[in-house]
Amino acid sequence: QEILDDARAIGFKRVQFIGGEPMFSPDLRRLVDHAMGAGFEEIEIFSNLTTVPAWLMFPEYRGLKIATSFYSDSAATHDSITNAHGAFNRTVSSIKKLVATGFSIRVGVIEMEMNEGHFGRARALLNRLGVTNVSRDRVREFGRADHQSEPNMSELCGQCSQGNLSIDVTGRVSACIMSKPWAFG
Repeated sequence: QEILDDARAIGFKRVQFIGGEPMFSPDLRRLVDHAMGAGFEEIEIFSNLTTVPAWLMFPEYRGLKIATSFYSDSAATHDSITNAHGAFNRTVSSIKKLVATGFSIRVGVIEMEMNEGHFGRARALLNRLGVTNVSRDRVREFGRADHQSEPNMSELCGQCSQGNLSIDVTGRVSACIMSKPWAFG
């Protein structure tokens, strides 16, 4: 909570809760409530959406932003990339539940060799599910991608820290989800 207060005090307007998987954090609701009370203009939870806590369905949380990565319209491909059997079905189920409840969801389809050419079909599926904010990105040379190289700042998009703040489940603070290797707090 102190990190949120400090971030707001120095002018951050947006906060993003990331992971690991923030939906599994027993502190997420308390932190979201605190961020809401601190006056952040935008609060986003970046999740794999394999689960959605019951409290998130309460009306007071409808203004939250939800974001996720998605990999394919093929369950087998999605599950293979995430290395989690059933992840596709759980994510799709959560997307349906959140859209039906009134949430707007931002989805990034991350392209790599295993899902090359799947973007159009994945976007079409997501659109049918009610997701209209679908973008395409490439796998980066850091994060959970299966690479041997060290993180390199040249892989960042250049939009970090423009009023944004990313806090992972351990409390590490960085300018965006992709800049976690360069956490500053």
